[in-house]
Amino acid sequence: MIKYFLICSILFNAQIFSQSIKELEDFVVAETLLDLKECDNSISSFKELLTKYPDSKKIEDYYYFLDKALECKKNSNNQVSSDSKKKIQSLHGKGTVTITFYNTNRIITNVDSQRISVDEKYLTKFSNGKHKEYFENILLWLYPRKDSKFLELIQNLQNSDNYNLKYYSNLFLATYLFSEKNFRKAIGIYSNLIKICKKDGDKSIYQLYLSNCYYNLGEYDKAIEELKKVYIIEKDFKKKYMSKMADRWMPFYLEMAKNPANTRKQLLFIN
Repeated sequence: MIKYFLICSILFNAQIFSQSIKELEDFVVAETLLDLKECDNSISSFKELLTKYPDSKKIEDYYYFLDKALECKKNSNNQVSSDSKKKIQSLHGKGTVTITFYNTNRIITNVDSQRISVDEKYLTKFSNGKHKEYFENILLWLYPRKDSKFLELIQNLQNSDNYNLKYYSNLFLATYLFSEKNFRKAIGIYSNLIKICKKDGDKSIYQLYLSNCYYNLGEYDKAIEELKKVYIIEKDFKKKYMSKMADRWMPFYLEMAKNPANTRKQLLFIN
């Protein structure tokens, strides 16, 4: 009897060892295809790994590399995402990010759609997985603007321990609320952005928008108070871009504070 169980144990361990070798071989093939930028074949290989080895200790990595393979395909096809304009400028020697929300949802490419599906599955299965922040960051840029899932994601990431996730989720949310004319809620998000932002050049922009929220709410004294802070932020800047904008807006703020019954003019933000 003991001999029987010993033989069964040996055979079982041999089977596990054989499966591990086969899994490693399959992974090496998939990874090599990705390195060679054989994107479609790599995608198929990583999908097969997920199907064949659902209980693998490497399962999280297979999701990660599948997303990388899909990213490879997207880049090879030169499919440019149209969800937002990410414009890098040289303001005050600082990098500035401007996000534009469109009136309609952007068109999701087929590859983007597949990536979203993979990323959502990962985050559902591994809510605290080792690649959690990676997939959250991917979704942050892939979800369509104004999509309900996108809004849910950015609200969940507002207080993330990861600075980039926290910063961009607050930036997206502030921009979205402003575009929807939800100025009261936007005030809180812009105030938070100013606190966490590491670039003074960006802080002055958010300060300008914060003042404009109060202006649009008809709280003109508060709008003036917040607009003055733009000058404080930029006091040591050689090129005071937002201060020049504040110079254009201040007369309107003062006029409305003096005559609140007048028709409020819509002020344009000119970069």
